[in-house]
Amino acid sequence: MENYVFFLGSIDGEMEEIKKFLVSNNKNFFDKNLPQGAKASDYGDEISEVATTGEIPVLIELAIDCNLPETVIIIDHHGDRAGEPPAIIQVLDLVGIEPTKDQIRVGAWDAAGREGLLALGLSYADQREFLGGKPPVIGGPKEGSIEYREAMKRIASDSYLGDICFPLIEGGESIEALLLKKDREFFSEEVIKESFQAIKKAKYLSGLIVVKASHSKTRSICNQLFSQRCWGNGKMAALLILSGDGETNYFGEGSFVKKLVEKFPKRSWSGGSGSTIMTPKGREFWEKNGKYVPTSGFFGSSQRQKRIADFVVKKHDPEYWEKNKNLFQKFMDFLSKKFS
Repeated sequence: MENYVFFLGSIDGEMEEIKKFLVSNNKNFFDKNLPQGAKASDYGDEISEVATTGEIPVLIELAIDCNLPETVIIIDHHGDRAGEPPAIIQVLDLVGIEPTKDQIRVGAWDAAGREGLLALGLSYADQREFLGGKPPVIGGPKEGSIEYREAMKRIASDSYLGDICFPLIEGGESIEALLLKKDREFFSEEVIKESFQAIKKAKYLSGLIVVKASHSKTRSICNQLFSQRCWGNGKMAALLILSGDGETNYFGEGSFVKKLVEKFPKRSWSGGSGSTIMTPKGREFWEKNGKYVPTSGFFGSSQRQKRIADFVVKKHDPEYWEKNKNLFQKFMDFLSKKFS
């Protein structure tokens, strides 16, 4: 059996789950609790030392920015590696262990967010449970009774509209509310408030939602707009976020993400489950564990905002573009003046 030593990347929910697995199975690993942007060079000396002992270094979601021993194994599913199985699934496959239900959900969430949970076939109630939601208290039926179970069944049956149902129940929190709690752990109240203001002023085109915001903390916007983007059966409206700091972020079909990467490669980033051709292993993960294979991805760029916005709007809805390009030009002019 191979003797692996694991090197952990930036800490997030999936990395915590990987660490939990390594600890419980007595696997050797290095963890420096690195923030976002973790690199292989952060463990440069340790990786070299491990390799000289004959052990195999396994790098998990570490950007490769230095020379590495030939024996190194690299685990990732972002950027150029998008379309591969989640990192935790790759780790388990490497050591020959089948993933648990919770590990599958953690991996799906990290790879495709809430769409990943939907792709697994999770009901609204199961999504809430995964995100730490407490069972709601329904006025009337006693918990555990037939009436209670029937009420819960009606509420949880729709994976999307639950966001509307749950806030109406005493003690119930929508998934948006749960995600808002998580956002508050990372973002200031000013960012949260600005996100809601930006969402209220969003422009709804055919198959595309355009949001302009002063900041580029896109997660706080994406989480709150998810239900409005859902069409069902894995189909979603695209989302374009134009930030005052010049950053542009697009969330939509992986096939269109590829077009953006090809047209605007400089100072850009991309990822998601569908932003590249799904690898055989990646497809196997979703087909084995879920109802469908996610096709969405994301693209971001720190330059050429107007050109990217023009390209996105025109490609998504040519007729709208021809009828409203002057209006859209005014919108972009307003944006540039407001944040200049």
